[in-house]
Amino acid sequence: MPEVPPQSTCHRLLLCLLQQTNFYNKDPLRPFASPHIPWYGYMFFVEATGGSAGNTLMLASSVYGGSNCAANIKTWPLMKAATGQLRVALLNKDASQACTVLVRMPSWFKDASLARLLTGPAGMYAKDGVTWAGQSYPYVFSGSVTGTRTTEAVPCSSGFDGKGGLQSEWSVQLPAASGALLVADPAR
Repeated sequence: MPEVPPQSTCHRLLLCLLQQTNFYNKDPLRPFASPHIPWYGYMFFVEATGGSAGNTLMLASSVYGGSNCAANIKTWPLMKAATGQLRVALLNKDASQACTVLVRMPSWFKDASLARLLTGPAGMYAKDGVTWAGQSYPYVFSGSVTGTRTTEAVPCSSGFDGKGGLQSEWSVQLPAASGALLVADPAR
């Protein structure tokens, strides 16, 4: 079995906690990791907080998902204190309905990038086929991620909010049982 590349102790511990252990050819002396949805949730959280939750501010935002979506859309708008970079974590908890979400923030921001957490064909019950930003950890013999990291560009509509203030708005399509991370830098 190939040697696992060096990782931080915390990273290794979380991989052990958030995955299932399988055995190559059912040999108990040849274990390998099989990360499931909690592992991808960890990756999502780390990127949403910019790798340091202690330097992140929680913001208020307006999110519009339509009457059928509102109860199942969850948002966490975060701002990096040092840079003003906006990071909005979005989750669609509905197992069968996609939703279009409008994210509105005070102030002007640039166009955003969007990384997606997709659960694959089994939706919320997926044990494989899960991707974060186009990458996955199918069966971790080597500890390596597979796939090419992908993000989408999301144009920003900036303008006035009708009360004399500035606002920025992005429209994001969220498939059923999925998540996304919207990242935008401030317009200076």
